[in-house]
This record gives sequence, structure tokens and C-alpha cells, in this order.
Amino acid sequence: MPCLDPLLIFIFLLQVEMLVQVCLVLLKMSRMVFRGSSSSGRGSPSQLSPKLKGQSAGQQPIQGLSPSPKFNQSTVLEVRESTQIYQQHQLERERLQQQLQQRERERDLMQQQLLGTPPSSLGNINQVGQSLITSSPQHHQLAAYPSNMTIHQPLPPQASVAPSPRHQSSRPVGPIQKSHTSFSEKANRTSGGIQGLNMTYSTPAQPNHPSQDTYIHQHDTLEAGSLPSSARHDGKSNAKPSGSVSSGIGGQFYPVTTLEDVQAIRAVAFNPTGSLYAVGSNSKTLRICAYPEVTGSEQQSMQPNVLYKRNRHHKGSIYCAAWSASGELVATGSNDKAIKLMRFDINKCNADGPDTELTMHDGTVRDVMFIQDPNSIPILLSGGAGDCSIYMTDCNRGEGIQSLTGHSGHVLSLHAWASCMLASGAQDKTIRFWDLRTPRCVNVIGSPGSDRGEGSPVAAVCVDPTDRLLASSQEDGTVMLYDIRGARIVQTFSPHQDEVRSAKFAPNSYCLLTGSYDQTVIETSLKGDLTKPLVSSVVAEHKDKVIQCRWHPTDLTFLTSSADKTAVLWAKSK
Repeated sequence: MPCLDPLLIFIFLLQVEMLVQVCLVLLKMSRMVFRGSSSSGRGSPSQLSPKLKGQSAGQQPIQGLSPSPKFNQSTVLEVRESTQIYQQHQLERERLQQQLQQRERERDLMQQQLLGTPPSSLGNINQVGQSLITSSPQHHQLAAYPSNMTIHQPLPPQASVAPSPRHQSSRPVGPIQKSHTSFSEKANRTSGGIQGLNMTYSTPAQPNHPSQDTYIHQHDTLEAGSLPSSARHDGKSNAKPSGSVSSGIGGQFYPVTTLEDVQAIRAVAFNPTGSLYAVGSNSKTLRICAYPEVTGSEQQSMQPNVLYKRNRHHKGSIYCAAWSASGELVATGSNDKAIKLMRFDINKCNADGPDTELTMHDGTVRDVMFIQDPNSIPILLSGGAGDCSIYMTDCNRGEGIQSLTGHSGHVLSLHAWASCMLASGAQDKTIRFWDLRTPRCVNVIGSPGSDRGEGSPVAAVCVDPTDRLLASSQEDGTVMLYDIRGARIVQTFSPHQDEVRSAKFAPNSYCLLTGSYDQTVIETSLKGDLTKPLVSSVVAEHKDKVIQCRWHPTDLTFLTSSADKTAVLWAKSK
């Protein structure tokens, strides 16, 4: 027997009730007319109207006129009340019909989405949100996203959230997928390796049932390549104090500039062209420095050229900084729960106009980053402590667009790619993938060990330039490589001895840079088969915890910030 919609049954019963009410009203009216005509026939002359009295005195009655029925006050009130009840039922009926039509439209829309065909009309939620749905030069990247991405309610942090590596489909799909992905299939993520004082060989985690399609080979994610001959584990230490040259995989890095502050420096960020970089510290000071000319020859580290400096930029420590795609906006987040947008004029090397302050967060702002929609509107993504939400803000208007909820712990890191995809790492030991066009969570994976009820908070996430490989660093010192297309973990390794607070892919070479509380910055080569042991090397050291490390957009140089109150620019020697 087919299952009837409760709303349809309710509408049917309501119509029956309305019909009964109408019949009762008509019955009452007919009775009143009958009683009025009867009483007028039996009534005395005194009960007649003056006109009828005149007729009874000998005047001939006018043809076509008959005595009017008599209605008392109670009868009129009953008719009026019945009319009002009928009108209310009519309004209720119209409202329920509108709800039924809306439900049918939603049902048709969901069916079209599940079938993978774009609906004819998605509505216009808001101007900026709609512009994110339009096509963009990076829109084709979405077709490469794994076909088992599924929209679901937020998972509890203790749940097993590693997606199954099997039953994958290569068919390009839209942002909403029909999936039967099981999050209970576990993957063995044990890690180990041979570690020297400077060079580390990681051992990849092996799945319970090895198969050819489980791994990413050199032709699947990154171009084929072999490890350079300089990557040899000789057991010798190349570790040197801050301000000295460190040995890297493909060469040596040396400090070009060293910026000193009175307190720990947390935030560093290059502008899109790499000609400037911003530095934010615990002393609430924001500096804009000029990128120096890098010759490639080792020299004594010098002070950077500070073009702009603002004391007390925030009421608290500056935790993060980011530049817009045009290089005109600098966003900073702080533990004063505020975000500041500063317009910076490169020609004048000064702030242009008043700052815009955003106060939607109710906790420390841990990470900010810009994305650009097809209409060139700078949109700011921000996450942090408090309500654990990720906010999208229209920077032209200074107004919020929407918030992404799902994390149950502080959001520590954000990374967006392909104009519409976002990855977030949080203290709840999960990494969430978001489609900013929907906007909903489309996949969740746990940090290494979460399938065994262990795991560690995810301190940093990043995606490589091909938009196919994600790296995450955890507070337990592990680094995880995740295949975005195949929705599977490639391997987990431990290059550091303490919390790994920062992880970034090089923009034009196959290597990963990680900074840790063990005071070291390590470069890991990603050439060759990523399922095999990877080679890591210490490329920089500080005298205290390393907080952030950022690659230059084009050059093979990087910035590091540390609790030793310095921010250092490192370059590779020729």
C-alpha cells in the first residue's frame, strides 16, 4: 500500500470540515427564512411594517412585493460568526496549499541534485552567495573532487571518520553527491622510520588490505621524479642555532633578514606579488616590510626594511594575517576576538583610510584567508575559538555572508582552493571539507589515530598547487598526506618531535615545509612515489618554538615566526 503524505491527509480532512461548515450555515439560513415567513403569515397587524399597515387599510398591495422575514440580533451574530469561520478556513487552506507546493518544489530540486543534473533555478539567497555559484576559471577543478563526497550532519568527534578507500567512481559530479561511503572502515595509520639528527626517512602507513588502487603513485598525483643524490642519510648533524645556515634537501638555506620584537612573533604573510610581507606579534604591533633582493650568496643576516609600523594595532596579540588577491587589504586576527581590515596603499606605503573592524567571533581568531569570487569581490574566511564557526565576510560592504558550523572544537587552520572548496582543521581532531556554494560540509576525516579513539588536534591544513593532495599537521608531531580525488589517506609520518603548528606546500616545487614547537623547520621531498618512505631535512632552526612558516609566492624563500621574538626570511643558496 503506498505511503500517503500526512500533509495531503490533513488538507483533505480540512476540506471535508469546511464543506460541513458551509452546509450548516446554509441550513441555518434556510431555517431562519422559514421561521420568518411563518411568523409574518400568523402575525397581527401590529407586527406589520407601516407600509403593510397601509395596505391592510384598503390599499392594493404592490405587485412583486412580499413581506420581509424577521431576523433577530442573535441570528445575525450567528451568521457573522459562521462567515468569519469560513473565511479563516479559506485562509488556512491557501496557506497549506502553498506549503504543499513549496514541499513539492524542494522534493523536485533534491531529486535533480541526486541525479547529478543542475536544477533550473536555485533561487537567489544573496548577491554574493549567488555569485559564488556562477562559473569561474577554476570551476573545472570541482569535477576532480572525489565522487563519494556526501552531505551529512556533523559527526561527533569520537566517531570514526576515515572514509572508505574503495568503491570510488571517476564520473565527474556536482557539489552534491549520492553516496554510500562508510565511515567505519578503519585504516592502519602507524608510522615510524629511521631518524637522524637532520635527515629523516618516514615509513608510510600500510592499509589492512593493500591493493594497487589504494595508493597514489608518481604518475597519479605528482609528476614522476627521483630523489636527488644529496638526500642521503649519513647520521651527521647539521643542526645550527638561529641565524646560521641549515642544510636542505636540494641545497642550503641561509637567513637573509631577521626582524626582532619585544615579544613573541606569531603571524607572517607575503602579499600576492611577494614584494611585501606583514608581521604581527604578541606586542600588538603590525609591521609591513619590503622583500629584499635575494642574490643567493650567503651573507650576514640584516634587519629588514620596515615600510610601515603600527603599535597597538589590536587590543591583544596578533595571531594571524593575510593579504587579499589585489594586495590592497591586510586582514589580521587577534585574541581580542576582533578582525581588522586595513587598506594599504603600496605607492604611499601607508594605510589608506580607517580600518574596518569585524566582531562576529566570540573567541580568539586563529586563522584568516581571502578568496576571490567571479565578480572580484574580496571575501574573507575566518575561524577560531568560541562558537567554533567559520565566517564568510564581504569585505567591500563589511557585512557577513554566512557561517559554516560543524566543528565541535576551536578552528585552528583554513585553506581554500578552486574558488569554492575549503578545508578546515580543528581541535576536535577532524578535518572538514566544505563546498562554499552550498554551503555545507561535504566530507569529514579524522586525524591519525582517531579511528582508535586517540588522534590529535589538527593544527594546520594546506593543499598543493595541483589541488589534489592535502597535508595536515597535528599536535602530536605527525603529518598526514590525503588524496583529495581518491578520498584516501596516502601515508602518515612523524618528521618532528613536538607539535607541528604550520605546514605549507612550496608553490613551484614538490616539497612540504613544516614548523614545530621542537624549534625546527623541516622540508620534506614529495618527489617519487608518495606511498614509499619520504626524505625530510632540517632547513631552519630557532631558539624557541616555531609558530608559522610561509613560502614566498614565486621564489624559493620562506618566512618563519617564533617564540624567540624573531621573524626570519630564509633563502636557498646557489
